[in-house]
This record gives sequence, structure tokens and C-alpha cells, in this order.
Amino acid sequence: MSILVSRYWNPRISTTLTLSLSVVAWHFLVVVFEQESKTADKPNQYQQQRILRFSYEISNSQSSAIKNAKFSSYLPVLLMSNQQAIDIKASQKFKEQKSRSGNRVGHFDLGVIPPYGKKLVSFVAKIDMAEKANVVNLNHPEKYLKEESYIELSHPAITKLSQQLKGHSDRQSIERIYQWASKRIQYVGYTSQDKGALYAIQHLRGDCTEYMYTVVALARVLGIPARGVGGYVYQHNQVVSPEDYHNWAEVYLDGAWHIVDAQKKNLMVNTEDYIALRILSDASVSLLGSSHRFVVANNQLTIKMR
Repeated sequence: MSILVSRYWNPRISTTLTLSLSVVAWHFLVVVFEQESKTADKPNQYQQQRILRFSYEISNSQSSAIKNAKFSSYLPVLLMSNQQAIDIKASQKFKEQKSRSGNRVGHFDLGVIPPYGKKLVSFVAKIDMAEKANVVNLNHPEKYLKEESYIELSHPAITKLSQQLKGHSDRQSIERIYQWASKRIQYVGYTSQDKGALYAIQHLRGDCTEYMYTVVALARVLGIPARGVGGYVYQHNQVVSPEDYHNWAEVYLDGAWHIVDAQKKNLMVNTEDYIALRILSDASVSLLGSSHRFVVANNQLTIKMR
């Protein structure tokens, strides 16, 4: 079986993706869901409701029908310090899968797609957003302090820089890390492959993903829980487009996850504009492997965002 996967689209070239991968198994593994939970003594502060709309057009590019076409997509994360997913509806029936980290995936069985035919999968999500980060319990903090792919904590270049940026408090350390990354790394626009924190620190260039990995790596070396998040950034209810997709870092300070977006020059503000689809983790434990947004179970299928 071959699998079509997406990191995210390059809007300057095309929204059609043709990257194939043959190692992602198609399965519906049910896992215990250990999502973050709000602390009992804090009121609900998710006061701004956003409507998120997006659609995928799945096309059969060959002259014969494709049977048992399958498609999977990340859905908005249920609970974050700045986000509480209320409802999700799709134009096709789907089975939902959840991970320990709080990620959700919708699995779609699209049946038969005729020669050169198309199927449209549309989503409408209601999400309550917070202007300030809410306090949430941190389950298993150790997983946000370890080395992972693209987060090379043990490399001397990263450990040395983190010590140079260390402040008198965790918050001051994060401010220094943010300032360094936002000023020293050059944004080069979309790149098709993840390169990671070490690459960004050594070459001082990258896209939003490299900014994210850099902040996460430097924070973790200093013992500050940090993670990468992927999703959409926008200010109003709208139908999102490929260029709205973005990766950013979050750090855990004072009982809450705070957004640290060095690429967009945003330090812990405008949290209501960041809608999370995925909390990043190693491909080996991710619901959709190395994909940032979706998986299609046939390399003859192409996808574009509508």
C-alpha cells in the first residue's frame, strides 16, 4: 500500500500534493485518551467562539476506478490553554481516533472514486478561544523535555546557545530565546522538508517549522516544558486556505501553555488567533506518521484545498 501525505501546501506553487509514502500503516488503533484538563478552581475563560471551515478535494487522476478510497485528516485539538473544541461536522461520515496528547483524527471511507472522479470532504468546526492562556493540568511533563527528531537537545551547539540565553527566571529565559530566534533566524518562506533546530541554529535560516523547533529545543535544554503545534492562524471566522497553515511553539509557564511564535513575532499574545490541529510528536507515535495534516491511502489520489 502507498500513502499520500502532506506537510503543508506551498501556495506559491500548487495546492495539489503528490508526495507518496509507503511506510504508514492504515489502521484504527484505539488508545487511552489523556487530554489536558482545566483545573477545578478556574472558571471557563474560552469566551470567543470561532467557526473554522475548510475542505479537501480528493481526485482520482487515473483512467480506472479506485476502490476503497480512504482519507484521514487531523481535527481541531479538543483542549488547549487557548482553545476548547465544541463541535465538528463533516460532509462525509467519519470515525474519530484520539491520542494521548489530545490530537484527533477523522478517518473517512470514501468508497469508489470513478476514473478522473472527485470527492469533496468539507469541515465546519466550532471552537471557543481564549484571549489569555488558561491554566491546565500538565500530564507527563517529561515528554515535553526529551530529545526528539529535529529537537537535538544533546548537540553542543544547542546546549551552548541555551546556556547563553538563560535568564534569571524561566520567563526571562523564554523572552531571550524568543528574541534570539525572531532576530537571528532568516525566514525563507515555505520549504518542503523539516530541517530542525540544529539546522536553524547553524544556518540561521528556515521556515516557520525551524523557528518552532529552535524555540522548543532551547527551552527544553533549560528544563522548561515546550512543544510544537500546527494549525491555522487567522483573526476572523473564515474559510481557511493553505497559506493560513502554520507551525509555532508553546512553552509551559505558571500552569499554562503560552504561544511563542518567533516567525510571526508573537510572544504570548493574540492567543485567540491560533487554532491547533496537531500537537507535534515523533512520527513513530503520531496518529498520521510524518504527515502534518492528512493521509490518503493511494498514491493515485491527489488533494487540493478548496
